[in-house]
Amino acid sequence: MRVVQISLLIAGLVVTATARADDRWTAPHPGVRHLHRRAGVKDFHLVTVDLRTPGLRVETTTEAELQSVSGSRGHRWSTTSQFARRHRLDIAINANYYDIFHAALTSCGLAMAQGQSFSSAYSDRRLGCWESVGFGPMGRAEFFDSHGRTFGPAPFGWVREVVTGSPRVLRDGRVVEVTHPRHALRRNPRTVLGLNRDRTVLYLLVVNGREGRNLGLTTAAAGEILASFGATDAVNLDGGGSSTLYLRAEGGVVSHLADGSERGVATHLGLAFDAPTETLPETGPETPAAPAAPAAVAARGPVRGAMATQTPETQPVAGAALGGPRGGLVGLAFGLWLVSRARCRGLRLPSRGSRP
Repeated sequence: MRVVQISLLIAGLVVTATARADDRWTAPHPGVRHLHRRAGVKDFHLVTVDLRTPGLRVETTTEAELQSVSGSRGHRWSTTSQFARRHRLDIAINANYYDIFHAALTSCGLAMAQGQSFSSAYSDRRLGCWESVGFGPMGRAEFFDSHGRTFGPAPFGWVREVVTGSPRVLRDGRVVEVTHPRHALRRNPRTVLGLNRDRTVLYLLVVNGREGRNLGLTTAAAGEILASFGATDAVNLDGGGSSTLYLRAEGGVVSHLADGSERGVATHLGLAFDAPTETLPETGPETPAAPAAPAAVAARGPVRGAMATQTPETQPVAGAALGGPRGGLVGLAFGLWLVSRARCRGLRLPSRGSRP
């Protein structure tokens, strides 16, 4: 019996070591980590992004990019890699569910790009597309319920980009158990988006599937994975053959494509790290105004300190007024005249070193 227990323990250690050996970590950009894990029937990519990374730019598909093709009722939908290349993005995933049967409808639930929500969006009671994530300047991001807001506006004024999915996978750190839609209860390729509690880390989970014994994951299993890496809130986006992860630094599409090739989809979410660094304006005591130089300084010699930092446009004027022997005599005479005038009027002059 003891021999059997030892054998099982060794077998367990071998399986664990094998699972860990299938982890491949890379750092394609500052503030970004990419994990590709193969462990048993699990095969997924997880990208974590520090939203405080300088130069971070978040973009989503604009409605103009979905305009009808001339002479056709269809739409000019793009693959994830096409969207990424067009917008010069470093990372991109597919986003909202979409309607493939009605040309007039494009995105399930609220979609927003550059502050403009889609007028062609629609709601679907079967999917319940109202679990939204909004993005704004300086890496701001937040979850919100967009039920009744299919055409906007977002509940936060700072939101500029929005993607929407269903069902919710994590809520306040807990895995959400769902009974519908049916695809959530089955193993499928998936794209899931998450945030940590203080909204400083973005999680992009793309689950491979429909390849051999690897069929994908349920939403509950995807939620458990994200929670183990620190996510507290997450939503399931469009999946199946739409699920795609693009990493420019690693050659483009890195996830398994369930259809065998990229699928054109309605909306996407992308990130780049080329935006000008945003900073808060400096105000108040942090940037005090430079004190004006006393007139008497002009008589002592070269101007230093605040006057020495004048722009080229003002320097010639200052030189003409105070430069050279003649300028020094004029300044000295003017200073003596001020002193004599003050004494005549009985004014008290400040003592040396005191503030006027």
